[in-house]
Amino acid sequence: MLATRSRDDISTRTALLSDQIPICRICLEEDGPSDMVRPCLCSGTQARVHRFCMKEWLKASGKQRCEICKSEFGVRQRRLKPVNEWNFPTPVGDMFEDQVEFVCLFVWMLFEIRILIAISNQGVGQMHRDLCDTFESSRMAYIWWLSLMFNTFYYAQSLMAVFEKWLINNTETDWYFDKMREEKKPRNKLD
Repeated sequence: MLATRSRDDISTRTALLSDQIPICRICLEEDGPSDMVRPCLCSGTQARVHRFCMKEWLKASGKQRCEICKSEFGVRQRRLKPVNEWNFPTPVGDMFEDQVEFVCLFVWMLFEIRILIAISNQGVGQMHRDLCDTFESSRMAYIWWLSLMFNTFYYAQSLMAVFEKWLINNTETDWYFDKMREEKKPRNKLD
């Protein structure tokens, strides 16, 4: 009974202390409330966060709503970074398979461009006849066309995933936090 009471007292004291000393829920620093905001409807120790920490977390996570209270954060404006600050496209993940797929994607794009140039120069009918002559079978030519379509569809999806990641990495987002939720700066008694 005594141990339970002391735990309750400690948790109550901790809760009261956290209300008095604002702590950022991301970096856990005990800074003053001057640059802290309440970006969502969370309360208690989860309510406050540094504006900079929040912007960095939102940029890294890509989420637009609080994982705890599910309220949305506001986006003021999204725009591309200046061209001299753009990053090159990168693989979608860090796994070896993602790295290989990234290289294959660009090789496939070069191959696809070559096929499109050949089709635009010769036309589809002549291209099909050339394939039939090359494979000595129209069945193999149809299989080639079918595999071309499947690969084109697959690599188009891969290209979209790489493009979306590139777009996220090269976009600046200005977040705003509801004025009602912002912490008020402490006023000096001499003001």
